[in-house]
Amino acid sequence: MIRTHILPDTLPTSVADALNRASGHIYTQVLVSHWRVMRKQDHWLSEKAGTRLSDSRLAVQPLHAHSLDAAQQGFYRACTTTRALRKAGFPAAKFPHWCKRFRTTIWKNTAIKKDGAVLTLSTGQGHRPIILTLPTALAMVLRVLGSCILMPPSSTHDTREADP
Repeated sequence: MIRTHILPDTLPTSVADALNRASGHIYTQVLVSHWRVMRKQDHWLSEKAGTRLSDSRLAVQPLHAHSLDAAQQGFYRACTTTRALRKAGFPAAKFPHWCKRFRTTIWKNTAIKKDGAVLTLSTGQGHRPIILTLPTALAMVLRVLGSCILMPPSSTHDTREADP
């Protein structure tokens, strides 16, 4: 069973917006590059090639390296979902083609550190990390598995359980 906890937001809205805007910019960059190569050279870029192309065009890295990877992989996951839907009998399913100004920022487990009741999310070299204080019920958790997602500030405080 996977347990998801949504913590109270202590992050300033301007910082959260900047991180989600950077994630959206990276996603859009992959999307635009992919369709530009498809249109001009009639070649479908693999996920590896699309990620390399995006990395080479990114002058400043606004996020942790694995958060960048998560934003880049979002486009190719959407393509995989579209293929699966079409195969399942939904021919109207469309490949992603809209640019995203904002996108939910994801931290993979390599960018998350837990020390007691403090959760530290790395934002990349040269940037201040995001420090979250865990509630007392979660302070005794031995490990943080999976990922951490920065949701828009309008999210409610919630605890949900989901089966994998």
